[in-house]
Amino acid sequence: MKIRTRSRLILLTTLIIFLIFLSFITQSIIVQSFKTIEEQETTAHVQRFISQLNSEIEDVASTCYDWANRDDTATVFTNQDKSQDPSWLFQPVSMKNLGIDYIIIYDAEGNRVFSETITKDSKTINSVPPELDRIIRDSIVIEGIRGGISG
Repeated sequence: MKIRTRSRLILLTTLIIFLIFLSFITQSIIVQSFKTIEEQETTAHVQRFISQLNSEIEDVASTCYDWANRDDTATVFTNQDKSQDPSWLFQPVSMKNLGIDYIIIYDAEGNRVFSETITKDSKTINSVPPELDRIIRDSIVIEGIRGGISG
């Protein structure tokens, strides 16, 4: 064998061994690093998803609680025999702590079905100032539109 052929063969063998060695390094170091990064990213995404899901669950629970209270309020005020006292819905001390001075409830036609004034000493009076009643009634019952605005 000529020297030229031998040197090419040695060079080619060295190149093949180097590429195999480089392949093992790539597989063991770089791929493992990417695997670790992917696992961290996946964990972060799953934790974010779980957090969002918990937030949605809390929102649904809050809405259910709110609607349950609205259902109780509607039941009290739509009850035809008036056997339930609406004062249990609005405890004066709680309303005062929340900074609520007046409670006025209207039906869909704009008729006042319940009103209370909470005094500074947490007592209740079953009336409200007529000016306040007029302002609120005029703002929720649009003339000519049956049903007014809910909210």
